[in-house]
Amino acid sequence: MMPKMLTRWLALIALVVVPCGLAAQSAQEREAQAATFLVQADDAYARGDYQKAIADYLLVIQVSGNKMNLSRAQMGLSLCYFYLNDIENTKKHILKTL
Repeated sequence: MMPKMLTRWLALIALVVVPCGLAAQSAQEREAQAATFLVQADDAYARGDYQKAIADYLLVIQVSGNKMNLSRAQMGLSLCYFYLNDIENTKKHILKTL
C-alpha cells in the first residue's frame, strides 16, 4: 500500500516541478536570444543601418522580459527614429525608456 501512495506523490511532484524547470530554461533561452538580437541591433546602429537596427530592437522587445534589455532596446529605437527624422516614434520610445 505504501509504495503505491509514494508513487502517486512522486508523480504529482514530477507534474509540478518538471514544467517549472522547463519554463525557467525557456526564459534563459529567450534572454540569450534577446541578448543576441541586442548585439545585432547595436552593430547595425553603429553602421548607420537604422532600419535593420529597428527590426532587431523590436525583436528584443518581443522576446525579452529583462527590464535592462527592454530599456536598452527602447532607447536604441528612439535613437534610430531620431536619426531617421521620425520625431513621433522617437518620443514614443524615449518615453517607454523612462
